[in-house]
This record gives sequence, C-alpha cells and structure tokens, in this order.
Amino acid sequence: MRSSSLSRAALRLRTAALATGLVALALVSARFTYLELFALRLNHFESEQNQLLTNAIVFFSGEIGYSRNLTKVLKHSEALEEALTSSQQGDFRPALAESFVRFARVTEVISQVRWLDPEGNEQVRVNVTANGGKVVSDEELQNKSGRYYFEEARKIQANEVYVSPIDLNVEHGQPVRPYQPTIRTLMRTGTDDRLRPGLLAINFDLTPLFSRLRALQTDSLDIELLDQQGFWLIAADSSKQWGRDLGRLQNNLEFFNPELWRQLQSRGADSLIARDRLWRYQRFPIDALQTWDGKDKESLYFLIATKPGLLGEIRQQTLSSVAVLGLGILLLGGLALRQLYAADLRGLRLNQILQREKQELKEAYESLHQALQRQQLLQNELVESRKLSSLGMMVAGVAHELNTPNGGALMSVTSVHQALSTLGQQVRQRLSKNELQHFMDYSEQGLALAEKNLNRMSKLIHSFKRLAVDRTDEDLHEFALAQLVEDLLISLKPKLKKTATKVETDIDAQIILISYPGYLSQVLQNLIDNAISHGFSGQSGGNIRISATQQNNSEVHLRISDDGVGIDPQKIDKIFDPFFTTGRQAGHSGLGLHLVNQWVGQFLQGYIKLDSTVSQGTTFNLYIAKVIAKD
Repeated sequence: MRSSSLSRAALRLRTAALATGLVALALVSARFTYLELFALRLNHFESEQNQLLTNAIVFFSGEIGYSRNLTKVLKHSEALEEALTSSQQGDFRPALAESFVRFARVTEVISQVRWLDPEGNEQVRVNVTANGGKVVSDEELQNKSGRYYFEEARKIQANEVYVSPIDLNVEHGQPVRPYQPTIRTLMRTGTDDRLRPGLLAINFDLTPLFSRLRALQTDSLDIELLDQQGFWLIAADSSKQWGRDLGRLQNNLEFFNPELWRQLQSRGADSLIARDRLWRYQRFPIDALQTWDGKDKESLYFLIATKPGLLGEIRQQTLSSVAVLGLGILLLGGLALRQLYAADLRGLRLNQILQREKQELKEAYESLHQALQRQQLLQNELVESRKLSSLGMMVAGVAHELNTPNGGALMSVTSVHQALSTLGQQVRQRLSKNELQHFMDYSEQGLALAEKNLNRMSKLIHSFKRLAVDRTDEDLHEFALAQLVEDLLISLKPKLKKTATKVETDIDAQIILISYPGYLSQVLQNLIDNAISHGFSGQSGGNIRISATQQNNSEVHLRISDDGVGIDPQKIDKIFDPFFTTGRQAGHSGLGLHLVNQWVGQFLQGYIKLDSTVSQGTTFNLYIAKVIAKD
C-alpha cells in the first residue's frame, strides 16, 4: 500500500511537472507568436509608411527643384538682363518690374518676386495674387537687410541658388494671414554677368504643396514635417504648427517627445515606437545641391506616424488572437495531459491489480504445488496400494491354487501313515505276505499321488516367486513374454473363475524382451481388471484375448481385447485422464488406465491405441519396445 501511495505521489509530481512545462510552453509560444504576429501586422503599416514617406519626399523635392529652376530661368531671362544691365542709363526699375509681372504669370506658386540692392533695400517688388502681378509702390518697399535669408544669400557663389528654410510669410513684422508657408530662392546678380549688383529673390507659396502632403494621409497614418530645430511645419494637431514663427516655443518635438527627437538627431532615417505610436522618419536637406562650409545649411524632418491608439488596437487584437491560441494550447495540452494522467492512473491501477494477482497467483501456485505434492504422494500411495492389492490377489490366488495339491498330498501322506500304523499292528499279530504286498502297493500309490501334488505346488510356488520378484524389482530383465503372461494368469485364476471370465492367449514363446517385467505385468493386470470391472458390466462373464506379435526387431505389438459392452465415444478422450472413472460408487479411483498410460510411455517406451465399439467390445493396442537400453 505504501508503494502504491509512492507511485501515486510520483505520478502526481510528474503530472504537475508536465503541467508546469505545458504552461511555460504556452507562455513562451504565446509570447513568440505575439511578437511575430505583432511584427507582421506592423510590417503592413511600415510598408505604408515607407510608401507615404517616399511620395512626400518626391513631391517636396520636386517642388524645391522646380523653385530653383524657375529662379535660374528668371535670372538668365533676356528681359531681366536688359533691365539690370549696369551700363544702362536712367531708371531701370519699370522695365524690371514689367519682367517680374510677366514672369509671375508662369506659375501660381510664386507669391513675390523682388530685387534687392547690396544694402538690402527692395528696389522692385511684385506681389502675385489671383488677379495677377501687382507692382508695389515705392512707399511700401522695405529694407530686408535684417532678414536671415539676405545675409545667407550674400555668401553664395555666382550662379548658385540659395534656398531658404520654410517659414511663414511676414509683412511689416507680422505673419500674413491666412498663414502662408513660404520658401525663398535667391541668386546674386552683378558678379561676373555685367548686371547691377544685388539679389534676385522669389517667394514661393507652399500652401498647395502642404495641402498635397496632407492629402497623402490615410485613416491610419499621419504626416508631420519639422524644421531643423524641431518645430512643426505640418502636424496632426494644427495648433502645434509654426511654433517658432508664432513665438510658441513649447510647440517643439524635443519638448513633447524627447526620445523621438534624440533618434532624429542621431540617425538620418529609421523607425521606432514612441508614445505608443509607430514612427517612420527621414532627414531631408532642404537644398541638397546647395552646400557650403562642407555641410548642409538647413534640413527638414519628414515623419509618418500611426494614428494615436492604433498600436493599442493592434496590440489588443494581437493579444486576443494570441490569447485564443494560448488557451487553445492549454486546452488541448490540458486534455492531452488529462488523458495521459488517466492512462497512467489506469496503468498504475492495472499494475497494482497485476501485482495483487501475481501475489495471488504465487500463493495459488504454492498451494497447487503443495496439492500436487500431496496428490503425488497420494498417487504413489495408491500405486503402492494397488501393487499390494495386486500382490494380495496373487497371494490369494496362489494360496487357493496351492490348497488343492496341498490337500491331495496331505491326504496321501495321511493315508500312508494310517496304512503304516495298520502294518505295525499286523506285524505284531503275524503279518501275512498278502497284507505286506497290499501295504506296499497302497504306499506306492499314495506316495506317487503326494509327489504329484508336491510337484504341482512347487511349480505354483516358482510361478508366484517370479511374479512377486518382477513386481518388486525395478531393474531391467530379460524374460519371455509368454511366461510372464502365464504367471500372471495363474495369479488371477481365482478371480477369473469367480467372474466366469475366460482368458485366451496367443503369444509366441520366442518373443523375448529386455524390459521391466514388473511394470508390464502390472499393465496387463490392470487391463484385465478393467475388462472384468467395466467391460463386462451387466454381463455374466466374458472372454478376453491376449495376443502378441513382433512387429520388427525393435517393437512388440500386444493386443488385449474383450467382447464386452465397449466404451461410450464421448468418454474415450477422457479414458486415460487421472481420476476419471464411471465406477466411483463402486470404489474405483480412476487411476488404473492413467497409470497404464504412464507406465507404457515412461518405462516401456511405447504407446497405446484404443479401439472400442459400443456393444462390440474394446481393444487396447500396446506398442512397446522390445529392448530398452540402459541410460
């Protein structure tokens, strides 16, 4: 029982370990699946971000390139060169203004065209509206020497185009409303082109470009554009735009999202997750072709970000999918673990039952072994009892046979003794010759009769001695089969007479065996007894025939047949089984034929065939070895 408890404890421990492993596997699988599935879903948005970022940069770079090219076209136009020729006398401004007006009609993105002298004074300015170009009066012209783009443009080389940062268009110190995102392109004149020295400046209104960029946004992605200092030019929240120009310095990425701003500063292009949004960004020089001092003068940052809350939704969806998967794994694993535990438990119970049955079988085996030993002892006792019974029958038969010759001899001796007493009296009374002759004749006859009876007794005694010695001797002997059968029948003669059974023999006297005469005699006696007890049941005697033939040099065929009632066919297969008998009530043990079969097979090295027909008798065919070799 303690072993069973230990086994159950070990089973529970193993099941708990498997369950722990299953949970760990489910968690690891869930985490791995979550990361892979989340990354897979993010890949979709990253692809959209890359495409959107590419489109935005293409639009923007195309617009900047267009602006630069227009500036070059204007500078090298014939009308401008004629107006700004340094050798020209008189007022050049009307001709220059006229060329600006005509030029402004080329595109809608130009908001102003100006020419500034070396001191930063606007000499000519044309404002472009929906109705066309308007030349600004002299009173409205301004000095721009304090503006950053004037100072930066003065540093460029001949035929280079300076592209300013993007900011709001400012007039008289205030941003123009509605806000106009503006970029300025400037080229120097009067370097080596024989023109008046100064700066040609064009303002481009980027409102259409910004509108096009915003139109690229999707339901899941926002476009943001930052200047080099981190101020928004385009933002999902429009209130954050133009913080630098409007003096709202807190509207800066460094303030709102320091982690993202550090990434922007350290890498030119990358993606990351910050503030629960997926960001894709790229640094873009506002004028990649205009370089001096070995570096870009001004850069912009394009950012493509997922809508706020979108990553949370993706995480929730992914987590739900993974949770279903994890629960499925746990459920299936739990069911499998339950089945395994149940199978192991059944195996443990079966093992316990098997151990219990093994113990019971062991006890039953020991009990059967003891019973078999007792049975063997009982069987040996029965065999010995049967031998003694047979020997007793032989003794009784021989004693009965000896009684007749013994009585005859005794009577002869007694008669002679009486005749001798009479002779003595006659001698005392004068014995006559006739009386002496009569005595002598009478004595001779009596002694002859006594001798005859004594010889018969001697023969019976020798027969009995051979039979008795054969039954008790278990060594191999050479003997004549006919003599053995004759000695056996002498011992059975009284029983045969009593049951009116006649035995006929047909055995060649030349059949000599080297075998066990005691076992063969016992076999024949049991078969004769079986015929008397069972074969002639319900009959007043019968006939038994014993015959023998020599099959070859190694085998003898013995036939013991009777003309009795025969054997029921349903019982023939059981006839040699131990303790099987149809005469239990008559005191039969059922060992006779069983012992016959064993003795023939084990000692006589032969076998038995049974032929029996109901109402026609039974024949036992014994095939035994003629010579049994010693081991």
